[in-house]
Amino acid sequence: RLRPVRTPAAAATAVVVVTMLGIASWNRSGVWSSDVSLWRDAVAKNPRNSRAHANLGGAFLLKMDCSAAAREYELAVEFGAMDEVNGLNLGAAYECSRQPDKALAAYRKLVALHPVANAWNRIGYFEGLHDHADTAIAAFTTAIRLDPGSVTAYAFRGTARFALNDFTGAREDLRHALALDPSNAIALQWMAKLPKEP
Repeated sequence: RLRPVRTPAAAATAVVVVTMLGIASWNRSGVWSSDVSLWRDAVAKNPRNSRAHANLGGAFLLKMDCSAAAREYELAVEFGAMDEVNGLNLGAAYECSRQPDKALAAYRKLVALHPVANAWNRIGYFEGLHDHADTAIAAFTTAIRLDPGSVTAYAFRGTARFALNDFTGAREDLRHALALDPSNAIALQWMAKLPKEP
C-alpha cells in the first residue's frame, strides 16, 4: 500500500494554497455581502448583461431606492427587450420614483408589444388620475378581456363609471369585483358611495 510522502516543501505548498484560497474567498465575501453588491459586480463584469441590470434593479427596488431601480430597468430594456417582466418592472420603478408620466409611457410601450392585463390596469389607473375616465374605462375593459378574473380591473372600472355618473354600470362592475373577492377594499369603498337603488 502506497503512503503519501510528507516533505517540508509539500507542507509549505499546501499552506500557501490554503492561504491563497482563503484570501480569494475573503475578497469575494464583499461581493456576496448584499444583493446590490452581487449584481453591481455582475454588471461591472458585463455592462450589457440585461439580466444583471434587471436583478440589480430588483435589489434597488427592495431597498426602496426607486430612482436607481428605474435606471437599471431602463438598461435591462435597452440591452434586452421590452418583454412582460422588464416592462412591468420598469413601470413599477417609475411609479415608485414618482414619475407617473414615464410609468404610463412604459406601460403603453409594453402593451403595444405584448397584451398584458396588468399593464392595461396600470394604464387605466393613470388615465383615471388625469380625469380621462373614458380612456380609463377602455383600458380596464381591455384588461378584463385579457383576464376575465381581474378583480382590479372590475373595481377600478366601477370607480371610473362612478365618475361619469354611470351608477348602474358602476354597481355592476363593483358587484362583480366583490363576487371575485368579497374583501376588495376599493369595491367596498365605492359600493358604499353609490346612491341607493330605486
